[in-house]
Amino acid sequence: MALTTRRVVLGTDQGVVVLEYGRFGGVQPTRVLARLPLGTGIGALSGTWAQTELAGERLWVHKKWHGDAAAFAGRLG
Repeated sequence: MALTTRRVVLGTDQGVVVLEYGRFGGVQPTRVLARLPLGTGIGALSGTWAQTELAGERLWVHKKWHGDAAAFAGRLG
């Protein structure tokens, strides 16, 4: 886990933003990786670590966040 960079996906009224957090340290984002249009899907999530692709990058979503991801996808329509 220490060698991975963290990503956060935010849904706004204008689109989807993918932020990068550093490998170490606090919870402040280090840069914006992508701005995507509304309606961008994240796919079906299952298992302890669900694999999906967003902004051309393979991401893994822990089971603890599957509910949040489903709610996020529902709001995007």
